[in-house]
Amino acid sequence: MMIPFLLLAATLSGGVSAPPLPSTHDDPSIRLWLSDDGRYRPGDRASVRVQTRDDGYLIVLHVDPERRVRVLFPLNPGDDNFVRGGKRYEIHGRGGREAFTVTGRSARGTVYAAVSRERFRLDRYAEGGQWNLAALDSVRISDDPEADLNAFVRDIAQGAFDYDLLGYGTYRRAYAYVPYYGYGYGYPFYPPFASGLFFGFGFDGGFRPFGLGFRRFGRFGRFR
Repeated sequence: MMIPFLLLAATLSGGVSAPPLPSTHDDPSIRLWLSDDGRYRPGDRASVRVQTRDDGYLIVLHVDPERRVRVLFPLNPGDDNFVRGGKRYEIHGRGGREAFTVTGRSARGTVYAAVSRERFRLDRYAEGGQWNLAALDSVRISDDPEADLNAFVRDIAQGAFDYDLLGYGTYRRAYAYVPYYGYGYGYPFYPPFASGLFFGFGFDGGFRPFGLGFRRFGRFGRFR
């Protein structure tokens, strides 16, 4: 939550709720994977993979640490976002790069994917063949990104959909240098007549995953 997967090219690549319905299949309707288990350093490029059980139309969203919504797939609003069930896809950014670059020294974000048998209505967030970033910025994300993203997709969906989401976080590394006299070289400084003991450790920068694993939004049902 690796077998060979099909890479997406640039043209393929960016009330009261009812209780969830019980699953009748071993495989989830949709599943996401993040590289490095969603633990990154600032500046890392994150890979996103997704697989659906059935054929359908896919949309993949990214909420960055500033709570801005961006569409990872389809890369452009007019691109074909139909995917085949049982195939694992890697989501590519522009130029064939990884899906997104991790920003912020200490931050969290969310990747969300939804699949439906009906096309999504994307026109209201498109302009000139590109994503309208101002329109996407109007999508408000609170401390409950799962509910907010479900509301967003419900607004653009024309039928039932299933979804999955994963949280990610950044971490930093801290180092200590304890010098002692002698000959050699110390790290990270290299005095000519000193050596030292170097050690490093990593710690979370506010990393707290949320919404991990497969989720079903029962109100919208599941594919049969």
